Amino acid sequence: MPVTNPRRLDLPSARSLYDRLSADALSCTYSRRELDTLEGDHPDLVLQDGGNIIAAIDHGVAIVLPYAFKSDRAFADRFDPMFQKLLPRARKAYGAPTVRFRLAHGSSRPIVEPVLKRLSFTPRKAWFQFSLAKGATTPKIAPSRGITYRDGSVNDLDDLLAIDRESFPTTPITRDGMRKLIEDDGLVLIAQQRGMPVGFALYDHDDPEMGYLRTLAVREGARGQGIGAGLTLRVAKTLFAEGASRLDLRTDDDNSTAIRLYTWLGFRHVGSGRDYERPADPKVIERLRKEGEGTFIKFGGWR
Repeated sequence: MPVTNPRRLDLPSARSLYDRLSADALSCTYSRRELDTLEGDHPDLVLQDGGNIIAAIDHGVAIVLPYAFKSDRAFADRFDPMFQKLLPRARKAYGAPTVRFRLAHGSSRPIVEPVLKRLSFTPRKAWFQFSLAKGATTPKIAPSRGITYRDGSVNDLDDLLAIDRESFPTTPITRDGMRKLIEDDGLVLIAQQRGMPVGFALYDHDDPEMGYLRTLAVREGARGQGIGAGLTLRVAKTLFAEGASRLDLRTDDDNSTAIRLYTWLGFRHVGSGRDYERPADPKVIERLRKEGEGTFIKFGGWR
């Protein structure tokens, strides 16, 4: 009688895409819900080659790339052809103008960046990742006079866009992008002063184990009143009551005001990295190259 290796009966026979992506050292996962949806609705946007995986998710203003590679060398050998195969499918499915690649592994940069450069990705600002654990010590914050809080929705789109543009004038979220973030199970908490929105937190709870704070913004005239701290801690309290064990966020590494706030609130610095972007349309890449001939600057950027 042939002998077969025993298999644990409490493990599923097929791992989810999220679990497969999380297994390799050189990887970027995004949320479990997004990956479960992708696997069910767009299996053609998940490419696998010898255990290496690259996929595409629509984030409204950008196509983001979850991925997992067995090693830095596997990335150098396989990312380019896999990306070239995936890109036209992702453009057809989503139509987003930009592709974004996220790297959270500093030791891999010498191998990864030359590959991205050949594919015309340009670096954006580096970021820090912070995490607040359930049960962590947080400061007691006195209520801000005249400030009230309420849940928001897509009906508040105009106010949210105005606050976001004032807070992030060089990188505002587009109307379509903000609408998509909210409609795709995004949650909004709004701070009001005399009945007018003066700040908001956009967050989600896609993964049962964690929440993610996507955007925190406060109007300039309302800053210094503890509104950012109040929004953040109220979001954390809501998520922890719903079963999350931590609240994660990312902020630019030169955003000293935000870094001081999150550190004071009890967040721990848990990671760092950099995002890279390129136009999704190859024709745009070719046009920009021709227009910028002679002024092409380091790492494939142009000015």
